[in-house]
Amino acid sequence: MCLFGRKSLVTLSLGAGLVVGGICWYLFLRSPGHSPDFDEVGGTILVYEIDSEETPPTSKLEALSSAIQKRLDPEGRHSLTVRVVERKCIEIRIPHLGKHHDEDIGFVKVLLGGAGSLEFRILANKHDDEEAIRAAERSLSSAASSWKELLKKLRVEYPETENVLLNTAPIDLVQLEKLLVQHTRKDRAGISRFLRANFRPNEELQDLLSRAKAGLPPPPPLAPNGKTFKITLNDGDHRLSYAWIELSRSQLGFLSLQEAIDGKAWIAAERSRNDGVAIESTLVLGNRMGGPGWETLLYSRTIPNPEVRLTPEDLDKKFEYFVLTRDSEPGKEVTGEYLSKTEVSQKFERGRTDSEVRITFRLTPEGSKRLRELTTANRPPPEGNGRRGMAVVFRGQVLSAPSIAWTMGEAGTIQGRFTGEEITALNLALQSGGPLPVRLKPHPVSEKQVPPPEKP
Repeated sequence: MCLFGRKSLVTLSLGAGLVVGGICWYLFLRSPGHSPDFDEVGGTILVYEIDSEETPPTSKLEALSSAIQKRLDPEGRHSLTVRVVERKCIEIRIPHLGKHHDEDIGFVKVLLGGAGSLEFRILANKHDDEEAIRAAERSLSSAASSWKELLKKLRVEYPETENVLLNTAPIDLVQLEKLLVQHTRKDRAGISRFLRANFRPNEELQDLLSRAKAGLPPPPPLAPNGKTFKITLNDGDHRLSYAWIELSRSQLGFLSLQEAIDGKAWIAAERSRNDGVAIESTLVLGNRMGGPGWETLLYSRTIPNPEVRLTPEDLDKKFEYFVLTRDSEPGKEVTGEYLSKTEVSQKFERGRTDSEVRITFRLTPEGSKRLRELTTANRPPPEGNGRRGMAVVFRGQVLSAPSIAWTMGEAGTIQGRFTGEEITALNLALQSGGPLPVRLKPHPVSEKQVPPPEKP
């Protein structure tokens, strides 16, 4: 039974039936029984920093420690220990359990490196969310205008950079300075002085550049009252806020937005990126994220300081793409917290590094109720001239955004092509419940190898 109006690279279908697979992963599943203590065998100590300027209260830190312990070692059989250190850091001691120790460390990093687990969000669309979309467009356009004022001054001061600066999207001053040094004969010190004297970004541009440098999505649109926008759905009025969510690499491939693909979609996205503005999804993706009148908003940017922000396997990534989504209403979130069972089936193909995967899951009664209410409110209108999209968000990225055809609940399936690490990460996160009570920075700030004690 297909419950969505189209097929994508990664699809979500929700209904009463389940296709049961045969592979399930748990961290350290290879080592049955109770494992030796860290002090007996040595291992690896990872330290993660809490992603907050303020120190959370003790109760939240204790809840965070317990949640991580449950996520990494749900049955408590592997002597893995988690504790709070220095009030803003979490230390994780992973005992060396054999030849798979490096894989165990990788699994820990995968599970803690994202923004949480699975979440279902509704894409903003022009039919329902036009006020929020226009607010997002105005904010980005204002930032782009401020950036263009600087470019005008640069082209006067450094006329030899005319062609280079013509298509330069908003970037931070460090990147801009490198670009000018590369394409002019001026000394770096002089360029730096000129930039400091002439770069006066407005509030929107300063916020945009600061968030990009920190690896955060663009700033969300602000409502007239500074809080929420009012929209009307099938079940009545709602007060909502919005957020930009990044598209995953698998989605970029499906949508022909990989930088290596020189197609119309990529060219249109590149033009809007160089202008520093958002673009209606239909102008880039056709009807694949909402048809005319129901389109969402797409924004892309060059990645600042990639050598710092990106993992080694992602260093070839040059651009980030975001879509505008509605934030879940408080008390109505549909997340991995409400999954009661998950199973995985996998189809391998010779010569490929990825494989076709089908992950089935069942929702708790509360999860079924929440999903049913969400999809009831966002069913197609009676006249049937458009559909809303539901973003399947995993670790802070959109895996897929199929359209909603009718009310759904109870159980579902996620399927698509994934690498082995992606398969493990998705399945483990599905089994680990909802997001952590306190957000961690995505990469450990310290990683230390501890050898086993010498035998007397």
